Amino acid sequence: MVYTRGQSSSTVSAAYTLLGLRNSTLLLRSVNPGPSDKQFWASWNNWYHAFLTEATEAFPSLPRSGHRAEATARWVTFTAKKLRCDESFVRTWLRTADQDELVAGYA
Repeated sequence: MVYTRGQSSSTVSAAYTLLGLRNSTLLLRSVNPGPSDKQFWASWNNWYHAFLTEATEAFPSLPRSGHRAEATARWVTFTAKKLRCDESFVRTWLRTADQDELVAGYA
């Protein structure tokens, strides 16, 4: 270990610990990249209709597109928590999923 003037060994040790944690976090992400496509589809098929119904009842004056936008936002938040991933990961999945299959039955 190389020490520079003015740095205590505890500061250097803390820095190495943080670097080690960062590396282990990166390793975990590469080993477990996130929920599978199958998990997202299961969540969509099991829950989206419930959020659409809630949005329709809560905001009856919104147009159908507004109900779908609200339901999608609620589903994204719910799914991210349930599958323990970032909401951005869920939104990315939504953008890359088969759009025709997503809206089948909800148009």
